[in-house]
Amino acid sequence: MLWEALRHLGLWVLHGALVWAALTNAVRPNKLGQSALVISPHFDDETLGCGGTIARYRRNKAKVKVVFMTDGSRSHAGLISEGELREIRAREALEAGKALGVAEDDICRLGFPETRLKEHEARAVEAVTDLLFRFQPEQVFMPYRREPKLWSEDHQVTVRVVQAALARYNRPVTVYEYPIWFWYTWPWVSRTEGRERGRRAMLRTGLQVGAQLLRDGLIAVDIRDTLDQKQAALRQYRSQMERLMPSPRWATLGDVADGQFLALFFRPYEYYHRWQWRPKF
Repeated sequence: MLWEALRHLGLWVLHGALVWAALTNAVRPNKLGQSALVISPHFDDETLGCGGTIARYRRNKAKVKVVFMTDGSRSHAGLISEGELREIRAREALEAGKALGVAEDDICRLGFPETRLKEHEARAVEAVTDLLFRFQPEQVFMPYRREPKLWSEDHQVTVRVVQAALARYNRPVTVYEYPIWFWYTWPWVSRTEGRERGRRAMLRTGLQVGAQLLRDGLIAVDIRDTLDQKQAALRQYRSQMERLMPSPRWATLGDVADGQFLALFFRPYEYYHRWQWRPKF
């Protein structure tokens, strides 16, 4: 009872901060037409974190390129061969991009092994640096730097890769960091394991991560007009949204926190930490 009361209080405080960001710090419409390079650790992160924003940019005829760091081969390891899963998820990414208005030619797959991006960090920096010089975007989207580590280090490594590539590129860019696994913290999802020690750890992590995001500052993009597109794009990731085989071991996004996690991505706003990369001479 006390646990749920604390959770609802935390939700009330943090939801208020998100509403404040939406009302006072929304991205200006003229910024939604700038060229953007969207860096996604895995197939589907780009849709979950900024799918509605991508669709708004494309409606405004903005140039958008989506870059996938890893190959999608490990999301359901042991249930399907890595080669087959790699092909399935690559096709899904193209269909998701189409739903958001992104052409196949504007989707780049770097193909580093999923869950093992850290082993290829130097090559990844070179690849992203090359993309920056070739595309010369006004904006770059990447995962939120302070996300908790879950499942693999790919999100954290992607952040380091993009930061290193921006340092080499050394030109002014607006950076938008989109949270993914940040939302998989208390109080956004309950995740009650039934043990007091586990609950205390969740409370501590949730408060630390939430407080840091509030200190970093939030901006919001209104995606009410493109939410249907975002949902349609996510449905293209059938391997993540449906069980491709009748086994409870085939986990879906809807299984995470009993659907609480997935529901957080279907709100009328997408939230970012925004900052400016300024050249260093």
